[in-house]
Amino acid sequence: MFFRPGGGETGAPLASRLGAKRALVRVHDDTPEAAARCAEELRAEHPGGPYRLAGWGDAGVLAFEAARRLVSVGERVDLVVLIDSVPPPVLSGRFDGGVVLYRADERAEGDSSLGWYGWCPHLRIVRIPGTRLSESEPAQVAAVANHLEGVLAERDRAARLGG
Repeated sequence: MFFRPGGGETGAPLASRLGAKRALVRVHDDTPEAAARCAEELRAEHPGGPYRLAGWGDAGVLAFEAARRLVSVGERVDLVVLIDSVPPPVLSGRFDGGVVLYRADERAEGDSSLGWYGWCPHLRIVRIPGTRLSESEPAQVAAVANHLEGVLAERDRAARLGG
């Protein structure tokens, strides 16, 4: 599930590159209420999960919050992908599952996690060349997609092996 808030095109280039089997694009606003609605819709459409959620920019916060809500009701979230996402000053809780953060390697913030370490103890950071990640930069989209395909393949192998 690839989140994109506000009806924009956020996430479309990457979702297109990953293919329909990997990424479904939904349009929602980026509020905690939207995350709750998304979590409920996911449970209704794909009961039992496991779920893989992603978002670019502010939509990453939406994916994170939906994952946290799914786990809070006993669902399994296999992976959360944050792409150039920065957490708001206050989140409603931690997510203890696997999280991959794609960030620009030249981004000015001093914290390599862009502020996510306190919220995601199992955070994996992947640096992509540039000062800010942009979906209008085909090379950046390709770099994220190529790496993410590998991450998803790892998760698929682990699931087949029962882990």
